[in-house]
Amino acid sequence: DLTVHGPAGFLRVFRGANPVAGPAGPEATARHRGDDLRLTLTNTGTGTARLRIANAYDGRARTLTVRPGATVRHTVDLARSRRWYDVTVTSETDPAFLRRFAGHVENGRPGTSDPAIVTD
Repeated sequence: DLTVHGPAGFLRVFRGANPVAGPAGPEATARHRGDDLRLTLTNTGTGTARLRIANAYDGRARTLTVRPGATVRHTVDLARSRRWYDVTVTSETDPAFLRRFAGHVENGRPGTSDPAIVTD
């Protein structure tokens, strides 16, 4: 397991097998694309992977199917969260697998404080 913290709410959490050193299976990566977040889901395993993507900002979740040897891309629209994101990817077939991506898309334009911060 590996957790990385950085500025502007940057967080990456990796749990489960390392696809390079461990058994084949699903993997998820995240990149900023414009003002959105683009997830790339791959499956190097021999069975179909069903990956659940949960968005903490809108409370929605969706499940995508990734066939063996396939890659699926999914864009997370960040307009409502003002370019803030907190997305967790889990696998229905591998309970140890978790990838979490959180932070803010910086684009040089003025931004806002994290809308999910709760203050008293």
